Amino acid sequence: MLGAFAKTIATAILASTIGAWTATVRTELEVAKVEIRFKMRSIAAGGALIALGVFFGTLGVMLLLTAAVLGLSTVWQPWVAALVVGVVVLATTAILVSIGSAKVAKNKDIVPHRQIENIKKSFGAS
Repeated sequence: MLGAFAKTIATAILASTIGAWTATVRTELEVAKVEIRFKMRSIAAGGALIALGVFFGTLGVMLLLTAAVLGLSTVWQPWVAALVVGVVVLATTAILVSIGSAKVAKNKDIVPHRQIENIKKSFGAS
């Protein structure tokens, strides 16, 4: 009779331990999913800013080329305005690309390291 009782307790302890591990793994997986989603959104935002910067850079180059043509054709005023606008557009491009690049660089590692370590710790691995 005592052997059956000990076996039942051992089974209950084992089931409880497995249940706790399963709950930990599920929780960490959910947190990992949220973290990956957040990082992917940030990477997408950074990519959009880079694309916007490339667009403005293209416009800036077109304006600078226009300024060069106008500068050669009229010797003064219209090309100065186009040159100033081109420089402003290129400065905007530099700002957008640097912000976008920083966002992408900050979040390029989408592996949820913290959750992996928590799962390892819950199973006794180092």
